[in-house]
Order: sequence, then structure tokens, then C-alpha cells
Amino acid sequence: MALWLNRSGRHCEHEDKFLKENRIYLTWGGLDRDLGKLKDRKDLMAVLAEVYPKFKHFHRVQNSGQIWAFIHRMSPGDWVCVPSKRKTIHVGEITGIAKKGWEYLWVRYAEAEDTAAKMLIRKPIAAYVERVYREGNFASLGIGT
Repeated sequence: MALWLNRSGRHCEHEDKFLKENRIYLTWGGLDRDLGKLKDRKDLMAVLAEVYPKFKHFHRVQNSGQIWAFIHRMSPGDWVCVPSKRKTIHVGEITGIAKKGWEYLWVRYAEAEDTAAKMLIRKPIAAYVERVYREGNFASLGIGT
């Protein structure tokens, strides 16, 4: 089990959406790609450099870590904290899609309009878990015994 921090936008502008839909989202604008298909953080860094050319390198490094964790490391059973503009912290358990830490989760998005925020958003319409390799028992190799 892990504990994660997920912000609902720079100024908590998506907080009501998070609470109403009982979900968390990546709230970076302009990431209109299937990030789940990226092989590693280097690929993600290249996307961030293309989408955010004015960001300083260290900002892209920091953002890539947060995005990579959201896409590939958060799993059911983990807990997430979402700071509130109301001076509280919302805490909840991640449920839903079951994936192991080494499996890739990628999400297909469609554009939708957030009328409250008066902006276009990327709305998840499907989620996929891809197995990289099968689970195995390493006891015969003397590993983990």
C-alpha cells in the first residue's frame, strides 16, 4: 500500500469535479496523447518538452515524476490525499481497475466541456491494463526463499 498526493489543479479548480465524480484526474492541460503507451520516463520527458517548451528542465523532471506515478504506479489499495481549497485534505482509497505494479495502465480519452470551468477537458472513456510478462515463481532459482 502506498500513500499518494494528487492535486485538483494548481488552485484546486477541479476539486468539485473530483468530489462529485469520486475520482482523481491528471489536470495538466495539453496532454492529449495516450500517455499509457510511453515506454519510460525519457519518452514522457520528450512529450513534456514538446507540449511545454517554456518550462524549465527541472519543472519537466518534477512533473514527469508525478505523471509517471499516476499512470504506472498508483494501484487499487493505495490511498490518495487531495488538498482542498477549503483548508482540508480529502483522503480516499484507490479502487477500480486492478493492476499489478509492473503492468501498464493506459487510458483512452475524449474531449468534453467543463461548463463550470469554461474549458475543454480530457474525459476518460476507457482504461486498459497490459501485462508485460506473466507472474512467476522464482523459488526454483533460489530467489525470495
